[in-house]
Amino acid sequence: MLGVVCAGNGSTTYDLGPAKQRALFAALALQPGEFLPVATLSQLLWGDIQPANAGHLLHTYIARLRRSVEPEAPRRSRTAVICSGPGGYQLSTHHDNADLVRFRQLVRTARRLLPLGHPRWAFHLFHLAVLLWEDPELVELRSLLPGHPIIDTLQREWVDAALEYVTLGLRLDRAEAVLATAERLAAVAPLHEAVQARYLSVLAGTRQLPAALDRYAELRARLAADPGIAPGPELVDTYRHLWRAWSGVDDVPASHPAGHPCFPPSAPGTARPPEATDPDTTDLDTRDRETVDLDTVVRSLATQRLVTLVGPADSGRTATARSIARRASAILAAHRVATVDVTTTATRADLVGFLLRQLDPPGTTEPSTDQCLLRVLAHRRLLVVLDDVDHLADDCADLVDLIVRNCRGVSVVVTARQPLGLSYEAVRRLRCPSAGTPGRPAAGDPLRRPAQQLSRAALWMLETVRLVAFGVPASQIWLIPARYRGGPGPPRHGTTGT
Repeated sequence: MLGVVCAGNGSTTYDLGPAKQRALFAALALQPGEFLPVATLSQLLWGDIQPANAGHLLHTYIARLRRSVEPEAPRRSRTAVICSGPGGYQLSTHHDNADLVRFRQLVRTARRLLPLGHPRWAFHLFHLAVLLWEDPELVELRSLLPGHPIIDTLQREWVDAALEYVTLGLRLDRAEAVLATAERLAAVAPLHEAVQARYLSVLAGTRQLPAALDRYAELRARLAADPGIAPGPELVDTYRHLWRAWSGVDDVPASHPAGHPCFPPSAPGTARPPEATDPDTTDLDTRDRETVDLDTVVRSLATQRLVTLVGPADSGRTATARSIARRASAILAAHRVATVDVTTTATRADLVGFLLRQLDPPGTTEPSTDQCLLRVLAHRRLLVVLDDVDHLADDCADLVDLIVRNCRGVSVVVTARQPLGLSYEAVRRLRCPSAGTPGRPAAGDPLRRPAQQLSRAALWMLETVRLVAFGVPASQIWLIPARYRGGPGPPRHGTTGT
């Protein structure tokens, strides 16, 4: 009954006949041992619109079924399986002969073993019970008996038993064993909060944590679109736990209290872009840069993974990006920071080559190809800052999209005059200081950016001192913007600058 409706004896399979005859057998088998009145059976087979000869048809179906399941018995003695009763019929069979009855017995026994301290035996019995279900959605039963109220009850019984089985599997650290059931369960009950929460945990327990985060993003979007509700507390708590395990960040950023943009799948050939979000166009007033809460921007990198600082040349994009980089190495402790001045690169290949030379272990060389870059970035926890990308905007957009799709541990900050145009891009617009603002130098005042008057060497030393002053360990000051190449250069491996 828990899949394709069939009956047999050993290796012999009985022919249950056409659809209505099979439906009659299914109706009797759903309630074995109970007499069902002829009127009830007729209602189940034809509904409110019954043929004039419904009673005659029903008796004919019974005779054919008896002949099929008891072919060797004399005609008038074929009552051992389908019995006649007062005004109705009954399917009489031993309880071990019906998969539905065996399922219920296994579940009852498993539930009795749990409070007695036998979780492993209970887990085994739940496993046997779940295996009896070839089709948890009972497609054939629904087509044969569309109005039968017991079918929905049966499906709820399977959902409850499968949920207990999956929960017990997680408790016993058997996530691999329950993965297939968790997938079927999540498909059958897409809006069941506990089911979806267990499925996320099973994915994480089978080393598919990014897929679990993807699944949560899909669920959140589905709930918002269809019922118009937010995920419940159990689902959100599970997500937060998985998010901390994935990102290493204790708290989910306040801008995404119950979700994150969808992370791409790991296979480069099947990657899809992160879930589109409304671009964040928060203004960062560079006149008050020291009072701006850049920590919020940094924390958002853990979820948005691409932030573009947009503004004219004198809006302080570079300085703001460096402030974000400094905070990133402190707030996102697992991140290292790589800053690249794109103005020194003429082509996309130059940019890829520069990144590879900086990221590769000492003594190794990689050709300047996208695949080599993805291989190097695949397992890194890194924040890449691409400064002044305007002359390579299209190439940078393609490269950033490739990195974000395939390298989950890499976040990117870009500075440019215009956004890159990616659907999941978070845009922060910078405003220029107003000319003649009291207490502040005008835009054309040479004192406004005194660092421009310093030599390249002094600029490099000043930046190093500032990074150390902000608490960045010397070992993490490993990539210096290319614009300072005229200076003494970054410290060699194993040494620190003074």
